Amino acid sequence: MAGQERQDSPDTVYRFGDYLLDCNRDGLSRKGEKLHVEPQVLLLLCYLVEHRHRVVSKGELIETIWQGRVISDAALNTCIRSVRRALGDTSGSQYYIKTYPKRGFRFVGPVNESGQREAAKNGPASGRAGTSRADGIQNRRAIGAAVLLLLFLTGGFAWWAWTEPNDDATLALSGKPSIAVLKFVNLSDDPDQVYFVDGLVEDLITSISLNRELFVISPNSTFRYAAGDVDVDKIGRELGVAYIVRGSVRRTDNRVRINAELIDARTGATVWSERFDRELVNIFALQDEISRAVAGRLAPEIVTAKAEESRRIPTSSLRAWDFYLQAKALQAIVIEENQEEAIRLAGLAIRRDPEFAAPRALIAKARGIQFFHGWTTNPELTLAKAIENGRAAIRLDGKAPAGFAALGYVFRLTGDETRALGHLGRAKQLNPNDAGIRLELAHTLDWFRYHKRALTEIEEAIRLSPRDPRLEMMFFYHAHILFHLGDYAGSLAAADRMAGTLTNDTWRKFYHLIRAANFAFMGRKNEAMVEVQSARIIAPQLSIASMRKRFEGGHNHPENRRVWLEALRKAGMPVN
Repeated sequence: MAGQERQDSPDTVYRFGDYLLDCNRDGLSRKGEKLHVEPQVLLLLCYLVEHRHRVVSKGELIETIWQGRVISDAALNTCIRSVRRALGDTSGSQYYIKTYPKRGFRFVGPVNESGQREAAKNGPASGRAGTSRADGIQNRRAIGAAVLLLLFLTGGFAWWAWTEPNDDATLALSGKPSIAVLKFVNLSDDPDQVYFVDGLVEDLITSISLNRELFVISPNSTFRYAAGDVDVDKIGRELGVAYIVRGSVRRTDNRVRINAELIDARTGATVWSERFDRELVNIFALQDEISRAVAGRLAPEIVTAKAEESRRIPTSSLRAWDFYLQAKALQAIVIEENQEEAIRLAGLAIRRDPEFAAPRALIAKARGIQFFHGWTTNPELTLAKAIENGRAAIRLDGKAPAGFAALGYVFRLTGDETRALGHLGRAKQLNPNDAGIRLELAHTLDWFRYHKRALTEIEEAIRLSPRDPRLEMMFFYHAHILFHLGDYAGSLAAADRMAGTLTNDTWRKFYHLIRAANFAFMGRKNEAMVEVQSARIIAPQLSIASMRKRFEGGHNHPENRRVWLEALRKAGMPVN
């Protein structure tokens, strides 16, 4: 029986998140406080943790926990729900306990296990008194904060490992791109400025943590390292992360200078670095601005670096996360063949993990792009698939913004202003530091003629991620919004910024069209005609009629259509 086997096993405790699980003595505790759970719930949790390297079937759980007694699926599911409730988990998030339909359950959280003697010295207090354990409790209180470091030793770039294909294999939480933000160095003359520096870093960690595609170490673990520690390889191994963020802060009089850099912990190479110089007016507003700016820049850098690495690994050996990141890198480049390939790769990710929400959201967005650009022979079916996948993404993970953002984009194309802005507003609420969400919100506001609000969002998107792979798209919509606001010189300036980022014919075509529209309304007809001719070299089928048909299919605001088509007609675009 499971209970007898556990009594005869070595004294072992398991640490995951804020929890400590002692299957032999103290049960389950969180941050030093013992949690009261039913005996069968505790047995079930222990069994799943002890067998976390595989999926455990319902039959095996019933045989082990209930000793073969006949129980209903409802009783087992109730017990599973009790385990999740104790861990703050849900069937939607499945942070620790993952359900495999028709197969069983698996504990997927990152776990560190150690002997009971070590736990008595280092782990959280169990909440059970006893003179034989008094010294251990005292020791735990003395160094409790440092123990949090051990929670993440199983992290790192697990998804980069090349393993033989295994359909049963799933990614633990640490399979995400993993990152630790270290204490920044205080270069100010006043040593009391440490409070400002530490507050900045804590805000930065909070901002980065909003991105559910990243695995971020808490400051309780990272702050144990001295500011300025340069042994990133050692820190990376100890924390189990692939990336390190470090930096420095110098505050003098009414100005502050902040240097930050993202480092590949395996190689020590600097992936990204930037300096922020700001006037110090409101210290807390500045902390918020800098932390959000750094967080917005980090996510695209990490995902891009990961996608590049994934493409160098044999596709047949990649697991779901690898397929998804490859798909994401392709989907961001708006050309016809990339959308279909991104959908294929996302489908492979779903086959590996049917409950993985992110690839569903990606498919929704890619199908929407196909619908908008006319890259489909069946627009109605393409749109239906986009909506279906967006809803599935939200159903699988209601706390991730990607599904809401994708559905917002798709509903924009149907002309449903309320649902489009509602979904994108929810996505922004879930992660205000995501430049891609800000971009989609800006485009959607522009789509329904809320141009001033759209301008704020697009400028924030560019500020958050000035090296984003989607910059050509960002600059185009910046130019497009300014065009509709009547700022033709500003629109041309945004188009000039776009020129240096162009990577494909889709955006080269729009670059020429936005310039043509501006020149036409500025009375510069010859220049407008040159731009129209350049666009038609890329897309010979371009005409007022073809563009009107696309706009009507996309249900954008009629006045937007009228103004845009009038400008292109003045620029010399053929009617048919």
